[in-house]
Amino acid sequence: MTSDWFYFLPSYSLRNFEEVSEAFLTYNVSQWEAKRNNHHIVTVKIRLGDSLKSYISYFHIQLAKVPNCGKDVSALAFISRLQVSYLLYKHLLKYNVIRVSELLS
Repeated sequence: MTSDWFYFLPSYSLRNFEEVSEAFLTYNVSQWEAKRNNHHIVTVKIRLGDSLKSYISYFHIQLAKVPNCGKDVSALAFISRLQVSYLLYKHLLKYNVIRVSELLS
């Protein structure tokens, strides 16, 4: 917590407001996780040697990190990273599945 950080600073370790500001930003920026947008989900790939099950799990975790990701974007990203040889890929194209909930079930 930020207030804990401030009170645990050694006495007189920061001499002016500028030093406090810089130390505060340095501490807090290191605690933040970068916000992700729709572009992040497009970069999610199936890794060489991974099973389809592990890819689905990994994709689902990454999708949770992208607030307000459009359903069409996430579905397109998921399908585009599948290998053409997968039966799932053929099924999704054949039945025109476009909802992420249908993809992950």
